[in-house]
Amino acid sequence: MERKKTPLKAIRLYCFFCMNDQATLIRECDDKECFFFHYRMGKNESNPRVSALKQIRKYCYACADNSSKRINECPHKNCSLWIYRFGKNPARAGIGSKNPVFARKI
Repeated sequence: MERKKTPLKAIRLYCFFCMNDQATLIRECDDKECFFFHYRMGKNESNPRVSALKQIRKYCYACADNSSKRINECPHKNCSLWIYRFGKNPARAGIGSKNPVFARKI
């Protein structure tokens, strides 16, 4: 059974893509301007209050020339971040909703 990809795992996969699948290069990365610098090792130790989803949204917004419309129309479906481009985790849809129409049945 395939495990679900979390936002942190998606960021880690993106880092592998960026660094040509070299874990050593990811560890040694010194690009502190990168949106994912603090998340590259699979966790955020610098500021745990900033979620991985928010960082993905910021990255996608910048990638789409600061246009929400272009995020909607993003053609890069093979990007590991694509499913999280709206800053939401689709695997958690309906969880915590006060509206019973959207609440997930347990």
